Amino acid sequence: MKNLKKLISELTFIHKDGTKEDFDTYYKRTMKAGIEAGKRLSDISKDVSDKKPIKLPRQLKSSDKEMLIVKDSKVVTIDKTDWNKYKSKGWLQAESVDLTEAFDNKFIDDDSNNWGESESISFGRKMGYKEVGVTAPKSNPVSYMILFELNSYDKKDVAGAKLKAGERIYRYSSSGTRIGKMLPLVKININLGMIYFLTVESFRGEIDEPVFETKGEKMAFLRMMKGHG
Repeated sequence: MKNLKKLISELTFIHKDGTKEDFDTYYKRTMKAGIEAGKRLSDISKDVSDKKPIKLPRQLKSSDKEMLIVKDSKVVTIDKTDWNKYKSKGWLQAESVDLTEAFDNKFIDDDSNNWGESESISFGRKMGYKEVGVTAPKSNPVSYMILFELNSYDKKDVAGAKLKAGERIYRYSSSGTRIGKMLPLVKININLGMIYFLTVESFRGEIDEPVFETKGEKMAFLRMMKGHG
């Protein structure tokens, strides 16, 4: 045992930079660093475990029993039986609220050249459509969608669509749809700043009438040409 201790004490640890350190000093230093790191990890774990879980906003699950209301650009879900209580505090029904109260990241433009999406605009124009706006989903704010006004044939196709207050249907062009040479339909709600894409079945043409997803995506922004906002 004494010979082993003597042998260990004579060992030398050589670092990558060429510096030398006796084994006993190296061992004590690394053990101390390991203990300190373990304490820090324990403190972090305790701090995380002590934090209260994040409470997510209530989602609309039943339109028969619940409703969306808005105040100061904040949209929340409540029970319909509580509507009078919120109404007395200045809340409004989301479907009847003015755009500026619910979604304020909206702008009016005089020139679509300001949008910087010349390829998508040119593609739509070649298909006989006129651009009226540009938006992007909040989940991917650089994926611009150029909105085009519907032509007379489109308007007949969507005539049966039930639109809520603030909802409009357009065709759109993006970098992805241009590859497939498509101008799909899209529904937006300018009051709430929401985008609703076609269902998979409707997009594939498996059903005749256009049907949109019931769950929309939040807009990052909305820019509309003057007279279309």
